[in-house]
Amino acid sequence: MARALKEFVAKEGEGYLPLSGKLPDVSTTAQTYVALQKLYNAKAHADYESFRKHVQAQLKSVGHAEDHIKDEKIAFFAKQATDLMVIRFAPVSNEFDLTKIQKANIEFWDEKGKWFLANFAAGRFHDQYGRSPGDRNTDPLGDHHNLKTIADQVLVDLGLENDALDDKYLKEMCRFGGSQIHTTAAYVGGVASQEIIKLITKEWVPINNTYIYDAISGNGGSFLL
Repeated sequence: MARALKEFVAKEGEGYLPLSGKLPDVSTTAQTYVALQKLYNAKAHADYESFRKHVQAQLKSVGHAEDHIKDEKIAFFAKQATDLMVIRFAPVSNEFDLTKIQKANIEFWDEKGKWFLANFAAGRFHDQYGRSPGDRNTDPLGDHHNLKTIADQVLVDLGLENDALDDKYLKEMCRFGGSQIHTTAAYVGGVASQEIIKLITKEWVPINNTYIYDAISGNGGSFLL
Protein backbone atom coordinates (compact mmCIF):
# COMPACT_ATOMS: atom_id res chain seq x y z
CA MET A 1 0.00 0.00 0.00
CA ALA A 2 2.91 2.38 0.66
CA ARG A 3 4.26 1.67 -2.81
CA ALA A 4 0.80 2.21 -4.28
CA LEU A 5 0.53 5.49 -2.38
CA LYS A 6 3.79 6.68 -3.95
CA GLU A 7 2.38 5.85 -7.39
CA PHE A 8 -0.86 7.70 -6.64
CA VAL A 9 0.95 10.83 -5.44
CA ALA A 10 3.15 10.86 -8.55
CA LYS A 11 0.19 10.44 -10.92
CA GLU A 12 -3.42 11.19 -10.01
CA GLY A 13 -2.49 13.02 -6.83
CA GLU A 14 -0.12 15.36 -8.66
CA GLY A 15 2.00 15.64 -5.56
CA TYR A 16 -0.85 15.36 -3.06
CA LEU A 17 -2.06 12.51 -0.86
CA PRO A 18 -5.57 11.05 -1.21
CA LEU A 19 -8.23 13.31 0.26
CA SER A 20 -9.61 11.96 3.52
CA GLY A 21 -13.10 13.32 2.88
CA LYS A 22 -13.23 15.14 6.21
CA LEU A 23 -14.05 18.79 5.67
CA PRO A 24 -11.88 21.15 7.77
CA ASP A 25 -13.59 23.60 10.11
CA VAL A 26 -14.93 26.54 8.11
CA SER A 27 -17.16 29.51 8.83
CA THR A 28 -19.99 29.39 6.31
CA THR A 29 -23.72 28.83 5.86
CA ALA A 30 -25.27 25.41 6.35
CA GLN A 31 -26.17 25.17 2.65
CA THR A 32 -22.63 25.95 1.54
CA TYR A 33 -21.16 23.58 4.11
CA VAL A 34 -23.31 20.70 2.84
CA ALA A 35 -22.31 21.48 -0.74
CA LEU A 36 -18.63 21.56 0.18
CA GLN A 37 -18.97 18.31 2.13
CA LYS A 38 -20.43 16.61 -0.94
CA LEU A 39 -17.52 17.85 -3.06
CA TYR A 40 -15.01 16.59 -0.48
CA ASN A 41 -16.70 13.20 -0.28
CA ALA A 42 -16.82 12.87 -4.06
CA LYS A 43 -13.12 13.74 -4.41
CA ALA A 44 -12.18 11.42 -1.53
CA HIS A 45 -14.08 8.57 -3.19
CA ALA A 46 -12.42 9.25 -6.55
CA ASP A 47 -8.99 9.29 -4.87
CA TYR A 48 -9.78 6.04 -3.10
CA GLU A 49 -10.77 4.33 -6.36
CA SER A 50 -7.54 5.45 -8.04
CA PHE A 51 -5.49 4.39 -5.04
CA ARG A 52 -7.23 1.00 -4.91
CA LYS A 53 -6.29 0.35 -8.54
CA HIS A 54 -2.65 1.10 -7.72
CA VAL A 55 -2.83 -1.31 -4.77
CA GLN A 56 -4.27 -4.01 -7.00
CA ALA A 57 -1.52 -3.42 -9.55
CA GLN A 58 1.13 -3.76 -6.84
CA LEU A 59 -0.45 -6.99 -5.60
CA LYS A 60 -0.52 -8.39 -9.10
CA SER A 61 3.13 -7.48 -9.62
CA VAL A 62 4.17 -9.67 -6.66
CA GLY A 63 1.94 -12.61 -7.59
CA HIS A 64 -1.01 -11.97 -5.28
CA ALA A 65 -4.70 -11.82 -6.12
CA GLU A 66 -6.12 -8.32 -6.53
CA ASP A 67 -8.40 -8.87 -3.52
CA HIS A 68 -5.54 -10.05 -1.28
CA ILE A 69 -5.93 -6.79 0.67
CA LYS A 70 -9.54 -6.08 1.60
CA ASP A 71 -11.22 -2.90 0.35
CA GLU A 72 -11.94 -1.81 3.92
CA LYS A 73 -8.24 -1.84 4.76
CA ILE A 74 -7.35 0.02 1.58
CA ALA A 75 -9.99 2.66 2.32
CA PHE A 76 -8.71 3.09 5.88
CA PHE A 77 -5.13 3.42 4.64
CA ALA A 78 -6.11 6.05 2.09
CA LYS A 79 -8.12 8.01 4.65
CA GLN A 80 -5.27 8.00 7.20
CA ALA A 81 -2.46 8.60 4.68
CA THR A 82 -1.78 12.10 5.99
CA ASP A 83 -0.84 10.60 9.37
CA LEU A 84 1.80 8.25 7.97
CA MET A 85 5.39 8.76 9.07
CA VAL A 86 8.69 6.91 8.92
CA ILE A 87 10.72 6.58 12.11
CA ARG A 88 14.31 5.37 11.86
CA PHE A 89 15.53 4.30 15.28
CA ALA A 90 19.20 4.51 16.22
CA PRO A 91 20.91 1.85 18.36
CA VAL A 92 21.01 2.53 22.09
CA SER A 93 24.82 2.35 21.95
CA ASN A 94 24.84 5.70 20.13
CA GLU A 95 23.67 7.36 23.33
CA PHE A 96 26.99 6.54 24.98
CA ASP A 97 29.18 7.61 22.04
CA LEU A 98 29.63 11.38 21.88
CA THR A 99 31.04 11.13 18.35
CA LYS A 100 27.64 9.88 17.13
CA ILE A 101 25.48 12.41 18.92
CA GLN A 102 23.71 14.76 16.51
CA LYS A 103 24.14 18.02 18.37
CA ALA A 104 21.84 19.90 16.02
CA ASN A 105 18.89 17.84 17.28
CA ILE A 106 19.42 18.65 20.95
CA GLU A 107 18.66 22.05 22.45
CA PHE A 108 21.38 22.00 25.08
CA TRP A 109 20.20 25.31 26.46
CA ASP A 110 16.84 23.91 27.58
CA GLU A 111 16.14 21.70 30.60
CA LYS A 112 16.13 18.39 28.71
CA GLY A 113 19.52 19.03 27.12
CA LYS A 114 21.12 20.10 30.38
CA TRP A 115 19.78 17.08 32.25
CA PHE A 116 21.08 14.87 29.47
CA LEU A 117 24.56 16.35 29.90
CA ALA A 118 24.39 15.96 33.68
CA ASN A 119 23.27 12.34 33.35
CA PHE A 120 25.97 11.63 30.81
CA ALA A 121 28.61 13.07 33.13
CA ALA A 122 27.19 11.01 36.03
CA GLY A 123 27.44 7.92 33.85
CA ARG A 124 31.11 8.59 33.21
CA PHE A 125 31.59 9.18 36.92
CA HIS A 126 30.05 5.76 37.58
CA ASP A 127 32.36 4.14 35.02
CA GLN A 128 35.37 5.70 36.70
CA TYR A 129 34.47 5.27 40.38
CA GLY A 130 32.08 2.32 40.29
CA ARG A 131 29.23 4.23 41.93
CA SER A 132 26.89 7.14 41.36
CA PRO A 133 28.04 10.60 42.45
CA GLY A 134 26.91 11.31 46.02
CA ASP A 135 25.57 7.85 46.85
CA ARG A 136 28.18 6.89 49.46
CA ASN A 137 29.17 10.19 50.88
CA THR A 138 27.85 11.84 54.04
CA ASP A 139 28.49 15.16 52.30
CA PRO A 140 26.05 15.41 49.36
CA LEU A 141 28.45 17.67 47.49
CA GLY A 142 31.56 15.66 48.29
CA ASP A 143 31.69 14.34 44.74
CA HIS A 144 30.86 17.63 43.06
CA HIS A 145 34.43 18.52 42.18
CA ASN A 146 35.14 15.20 40.49
CA LEU A 147 31.80 15.24 38.70
CA LYS A 148 32.40 18.76 37.44
CA THR A 149 35.83 17.76 36.11
CA ILE A 150 34.19 14.96 34.16
CA ALA A 151 31.34 17.22 32.98
CA ASP A 152 33.81 19.83 31.73
CA GLN A 153 35.49 17.14 29.63
CA VAL A 154 32.11 16.07 28.23
CA LEU A 155 31.48 19.65 27.13
CA VAL A 156 34.90 19.77 25.47
CA ASP A 157 34.23 16.47 23.68
CA LEU A 158 30.93 17.83 22.37
CA GLY A 159 32.45 21.14 21.37
CA LEU A 160 30.20 23.11 23.72
CA GLU A 161 31.05 26.20 25.76
CA ASN A 162 32.08 25.80 29.40
CA ASP A 163 28.89 27.53 30.58
CA ALA A 164 26.61 25.14 28.64
CA LEU A 165 25.93 23.24 31.87
CA ASP A 166 25.15 25.19 35.01
CA ASP A 167 26.63 23.93 38.27
CA LYS A 168 23.18 23.52 39.82
CA TYR A 169 22.50 20.49 37.63
CA LEU A 170 25.71 18.77 38.75
CA LYS A 171 25.03 19.61 42.40
CA GLU A 172 21.54 18.14 42.05
CA MET A 173 23.04 14.95 40.58
CA CYS A 174 25.25 14.67 43.66
CA ARG A 175 22.36 15.40 46.02
CA PHE A 176 20.27 12.80 44.16
CA GLY A 177 22.99 10.21 44.75
CA GLY A 178 21.51 7.58 42.43
CA SER A 179 18.45 7.15 44.66
CA GLN A 180 15.25 5.57 43.35
CA ILE A 181 12.31 7.75 44.32
CA HIS A 182 9.07 5.78 44.13
CA THR A 183 6.99 8.55 42.53
CA THR A 184 9.59 9.14 39.82
CA ALA A 185 10.06 5.41 39.26
CA ALA A 186 6.29 4.99 38.88
CA TYR A 187 6.11 7.77 36.31
CA VAL A 188 9.06 6.55 34.24
CA GLY A 189 7.73 2.98 34.47
CA GLY A 190 4.40 4.22 33.15
CA VAL A 191 6.09 5.91 30.20
CA ALA A 192 8.08 2.76 29.44
CA SER A 193 4.99 0.51 29.59
CA GLN A 194 3.11 2.93 27.35
CA GLU A 195 5.89 2.70 24.76
CA ILE A 196 5.86 -1.11 24.94
CA ILE A 197 2.11 -1.10 24.28
CA LYS A 198 2.63 1.15 21.25
CA LEU A 199 5.21 -1.24 19.80
CA ILE A 200 3.13 -4.35 20.48
CA THR A 201 -0.14 -2.96 19.13
CA LYS A 202 1.60 -0.99 16.34
CA GLU A 203 -0.57 2.01 17.15
CA TRP A 204 0.30 5.62 17.95
CA VAL A 205 3.72 7.21 17.54
CA PRO A 206 6.54 5.83 19.72
CA ILE A 207 9.23 7.94 21.33
CA ASN A 208 12.33 8.43 19.19
CA ASN A 209 14.78 8.08 20.79
CA THR A 210 15.93 9.62 24.11
CA TYR A 211 13.43 10.59 26.79
CA ILE A 212 14.28 12.91 29.67
CA TYR A 213 12.02 13.41 32.68
CA ASP A 214 12.61 16.29 35.10
CA ALA A 215 10.83 15.29 38.31
CA ILE A 216 11.64 18.66 39.88
CA SER A 217 9.43 20.59 37.44
CA GLY A 218 7.33 17.63 36.29
CA ASN A 219 8.31 18.20 32.67
CA GLY A 220 9.47 15.57 30.22
CA GLY A 221 10.25 15.24 26.55
CA SER A 222 12.24 13.40 23.93
CA PHE A 223 14.82 14.28 21.33
CA LEU A 224 16.74 12.49 18.60
CA LEU A 225 20.41 11.99 19.46
